[in-house]
Amino acid sequence: MGSDTYTPDEVAKRWKCSAAHVRNLITNGELEAFRLGGKLLRIKGSVIEDYERCQSTSCNGSAEDGHGLPTKAESELAAKDLRAAMRQARQRSSLASSRN
Repeated sequence: MGSDTYTPDEVAKRWKCSAAHVRNLITNGELEAFRLGGKLLRIKGSVIEDYERCQSTSCNGSAEDGHGLPTKAESELAAKDLRAAMRQARQRSSLASSRN
C-alpha cells in the first residue's frame, strides 16, 4: 500500500467490513484519516498498514518475533485477528446504537 491513499469503501473491501465501520473507526480516532477537498475522507496506505500491524502486535512497529517484516503466515494471522476485532467492534457499535 505504501504512500497511496484509499477511500473508506476501499479499506472496507480489504478488511471485509462495511464502509460505515471504517468511518466509525475514523470518527472514534482509532484510524487516522484526512479530508480531501474539505469533504472526502482518505486514509494513507501507511496508516492502514500500521493499523493492521497494531491489531496483531504490541504496536511497536515490529513483527511478533521482533525482526523485520512479518511473514506471510503472520500477515494472514494478523488479517484474521483484525477481522475478529472488527466484528466485535461492530457488535458493540450495534448494541450502542440500539440503546439510543
